[in-house]
Amino acid sequence: MRRSEMLAAEAVSCLNKALILLKDVWEQIGIPEPQRLERTRTVKKHIQGLLEMMIAEEESLRCRLEKSVESSRAEIQRLTLELDTPPPQEEAQTLLQADEELRGALEELQREKARRMETLQNLLQQEEELVTILGTPRLNIDQTRPPSAQQLDELRQHLANQREEQAQRQLQFQTLREQILVLFSDLDHSPDSDLEKHLVQSDLSLQKLDSLELLRIQLEQQRRDLQDQSRLILEQIQTLWNRLQIHPNQRDAFTQTLPQRVHQRVQRLLLEAERLEQMKLSELRSVSDRVRGEISEFWDKCFYSEEQRLSLSVFYTDEVSEQVLEALEAELQHLKQFYEGHRPIMEAVQKWMDQWELFLELEVGPLVQSLSAHSKHLNTRKGVSSGLMRFRESVGSLEVHESRRKPAQRGTSEERAQQEPPQVGARAEGADLALGADSAKSVPR
Repeated sequence: MRRSEMLAAEAVSCLNKALILLKDVWEQIGIPEPQRLERTRTVKKHIQGLLEMMIAEEESLRCRLEKSVESSRAEIQRLTLELDTPPPQEEAQTLLQADEELRGALEELQREKARRMETLQNLLQQEEELVTILGTPRLNIDQTRPPSAQQLDELRQHLANQREEQAQRQLQFQTLREQILVLFSDLDHSPDSDLEKHLVQSDLSLQKLDSLELLRIQLEQQRRDLQDQSRLILEQIQTLWNRLQIHPNQRDAFTQTLPQRVHQRVQRLLLEAERLEQMKLSELRSVSDRVRGEISEFWDKCFYSEEQRLSLSVFYTDEVSEQVLEALEAELQHLKQFYEGHRPIMEAVQKWMDQWELFLELEVGPLVQSLSAHSKHLNTRKGVSSGLMRFRESVGSLEVHESRRKPAQRGTSEERAQQEPPQVGARAEGADLALGADSAKSVPR
């Protein structure tokens, strides 16, 4: 027998004892039967009211438990759907156990929801920071509903990829920033645009990185332009050094003190070029004479005729001016370019002319004194003659090659005379006749 049943039996026994005691008291008092009946009804009414009140309270408790169980089940079902988790297994056998078990499961699901929402907010805050730095679009995530475990894992993986992208862009940004700062220093460039002034800001958006790359390319181009300008100015300075006959020690001292920064180097070279130009103006006549000497040397190298030499009137003028010097330098530059463009044929012709001069010396040389000396003389002439023939053939092949390689130049006869060297055909023809006559000779008389 249950303890509750035993307590119920004891309650009935107590009630019976109480009624018996009341009956004894009423008899001792002498209360008549109608009053006894009324008082017994009152006792019954109080006892029945108390029991009915207790029964009503217990029924209300049962209803509340049933509603709580149903409410907990509905909330658990909703949360399991939101959290994408399996529903808990119910093992309770009574209504009170079921309510307690479901309440515990519901509280656990609510705590899991709170944890996931907190995790989601932390991850979204991290994403917001990365979006601000990288300039990437935000993920479309519903922040009003708890995410599933898979969604949280996907968001964590997305953030890991974003951090890896941030590290790559940070490295690219640092590299570009260092290169640009070096170029700024090399060019003596002061940042003027907003992009240049905010290089220290860690904005790693693709737009900014592209802008920095474009800025680096522009600065690189400026540095290359300055380097080209530096080389041209240095060539101009070296030409002026040669014109002014500057001592090599002074040249080396200037070259060794040139700044490493390209902008400062250009400025220093410009100042030196300006100084040398002033010196050149002060020594204009001596410089012009030296240029005339170089022109005369290249005339000889290019085998210019007397007519071609006389066509350069500025060469023979007594006027001393910057315009005259510029004209002479332009002509010298033209001669250098012409000579470099035809160097093989010019050198071949020069060798041929040297051999021809040697042949003439042997032709008109002193009479031999003995047979052995005469034989040696003939062998030397024979070798020179063979050399002349070979040089003649090589010059002819070079002329054919040059005529095929370069298109025919158009212009006036005076312009062609300025551009083409004089023909050496007359001398060559005379040399060929002499060689023919020489080959027909036999031993001397």
